[in-house]
Amino acid sequence: MTRKHILSIGLVVAALGLAALGCESVKPEASIATQRQGLEQPANQAILGFETPAAWTASAGTLTATSDAEQGTGALAWSGGGYVELSSAPLSTLGGGDASVTYRLKVPLAQSNPDWLGQTQLIVDAPSQGIQHQFVQAVELTGNVELGAFNTIAFTLPENIANVLGNDYDDLRIKLVLNVPFDAPGSYVFDDLRVGGAPVPPPGGDDDGAAPEVAVSDFESPLSWQSTNSQIALDSDLSFLGETSLSVAVTGPATVTSLPLRTIAGISRANNLAHINVMVPLDEPATLSLFLTSPSLGLASVLAGSADLGGFPAGAFRPVSFELSDTLVDVLASASYDDLVLTFALSVNAGAERVYRLDGLVIGNLNRRGYDPSEPEAGADEAALEEPLLEDDGEPGVSILATFREAPGLKFPDKPQGPETVVDSEAPTCVASNLVQNPGFESGTQGWFVFGSATLSASTQFKHSGFKSARVSNRTATWQGPAYSLLGSAMAGLDYDATAWAMTAGSGSQPLLLTAKIVCAGAAPEYRQLAATTAASGTWKKLSGELVLPLCDLSELTIYVEGPAAGVTLYVDDVSVRHACAS
Repeated sequence: MTRKHILSIGLVVAALGLAALGCESVKPEASIATQRQGLEQPANQAILGFETPAAWTASAGTLTATSDAEQGTGALAWSGGGYVELSSAPLSTLGGGDASVTYRLKVPLAQSNPDWLGQTQLIVDAPSQGIQHQFVQAVELTGNVELGAFNTIAFTLPENIANVLGNDYDDLRIKLVLNVPFDAPGSYVFDDLRVGGAPVPPPGGDDDGAAPEVAVSDFESPLSWQSTNSQIALDSDLSFLGETSLSVAVTGPATVTSLPLRTIAGISRANNLAHINVMVPLDEPATLSLFLTSPSLGLASVLAGSADLGGFPAGAFRPVSFELSDTLVDVLASASYDDLVLTFALSVNAGAERVYRLDGLVIGNLNRRGYDPSEPEAGADEAALEEPLLEDDGEPGVSILATFREAPGLKFPDKPQGPETVVDSEAPTCVASNLVQNPGFESGTQGWFVFGSATLSASTQFKHSGFKSARVSNRTATWQGPAYSLLGSAMAGLDYDATAWAMTAGSGSQPLLLTAKIVCAGAAPEYRQLAATTAASGTWKKLSGELVLPLCDLSELTIYVEGPAAGVTLYVDDVSVRHACAS
């Protein structure tokens, strides 16, 4: 075991601690703290446990998630050197207990100035309680911490702060300050913030506490889900289960990813459906895919299934279920884990912002606490299918009916039209939309450009389909060809099927290449060949390959056709890039 250093300063008169908060709904006349207990306690846990970068912001340097943690499944690592304030997202009422405030800090083993390691400070901000960015204490790191190991840093609070922490509030921010050498190498890791000496509640909670799994599946906590290429928020006006749903504002393809979950009980070959309720804003081509990731189980973005949302009624929650394969079920049931991450990928065409909503996630026994669809919430306009979507597995209250809730101003039929969408992950059905707008150049060269000084135009002389194709003439190099940017439409970390048809004219046999230019922020460009062939003059040839995108902050993503010798005119038609949800 690593030696743990405890730095304790002063005495505290008032008591401070974490209340054991439940997750049940409350009456309107209840206190603010009681009303928020089902929603905010999981958010408190995500903040105190440093489980997600979304829960903390850094005034300088770089803050990233890390698996190098002592508590939970993750911690936060900061790098940059100098002075930084790490500010938490707002915490709600914490209650009373003993008076210590501690956190775990790992200081890098390598140090630019071993004679001065720096210091850490605590600042508290709670405007509703009259506390404005109040400095509490500073703790010197030099001589008090073991390098390369987690150390406990402890503070005490002045009476004016401790006395108000049991009040009702939702604006308390903890600010942890590091003041270290400006050229400090490596990363400082933060974990396990404790208030009142109480540890961060375990991921599963208990019978009296709110479980993060419930907040994830019920979409009740703003910090339980993160998004890419979208804006997410809790929506209390439209919900299928509980008080809120998750609204996902998109202008193109997007993903939402859960916090890590611990072992989900009840998954078996007889109970193998992953079920979620989706509200679409309009009838448009759209695909929803579910991916599962668990490093401890060897799952790396494993596709559970994909469902076509086209034709769903706008403004009403509709159930979608993914049937997990026997192989995936066996893996999930084979061992305990605490790192299962769920990712929902929404594939839609680029366009104006519109809002999709998610609620009521069910996998195994996840989300079955308090979920009884046979007793609709008061005041909700709902129509249930006559038959349950999931067969009763012998446990009381686990049969789930398809429930449709009307949006304001919209009227849904007495009975929903069509069956529930069920997707088998052994052979998932997927009709993914084409990310390339104007793929056949029927609108001229709109949306396209050309690499180099060549001339790009639309041609009616040669075409693979339709009435037009792209013509690239005056080429002075082999790499010059028609190009299309996928930045903002394709998603980092996902796989896509890319296809194009190409031909040359007035020359002998020529090479044809389908290539992607991929640039991660701060990195050198990568030119990845997706497909290659040769073609005789006047012969259309298909180029088809898989575009596997790295999980990074993409700053450039372009697909293009190249290959023929300089001076050879190149024709391209019917370009397609679709999410590889059926692979």
